[in-house]
Amino acid sequence: MSGLYNRAVLEYHFCEKLSYFPEEKIRRFFRGGKEVAVVQYEGRLYAFSNRCTHEDFQLHFGFIEDGCVWCPIHYGVYDLPTGKAKSGPVTDIETYEVRVEGEDVYVGLPADGSQRMDSGGG
Repeated sequence: MSGLYNRAVLEYHFCEKLSYFPEEKIRRFFRGGKEVAVVQYEGRLYAFSNRCTHEDFQLHFGFIEDGCVWCPIHYGVYDLPTGKAKSGPVTDIETYEVRVEGEDVYVGLPADGSQRMDSGGG
């Protein structure tokens, strides 16, 4: 869970079945007006903005290493659980809550008009 949005204003969007997420393979979805990346890492699912904050490149073309998402263009690095920028020419990305119900994977995205609860970049 990201903690960036108030749970009361999240809308959950179906992404895919759990089996669609092999370990460390970043998948891209368009849900709730956002481009979202979802990846399974060490048995847990994570969701985050699919756009690098430096050159707006799609992060699903990147890779996961040591709990971080790497952008393949200029090697911007983001912490997978928090979206915090770790190195490179990047700023923080948004992360989203993931819910698994049976075999169905859902991503919690802010409802229209909801406000971020943190003051960090993204």
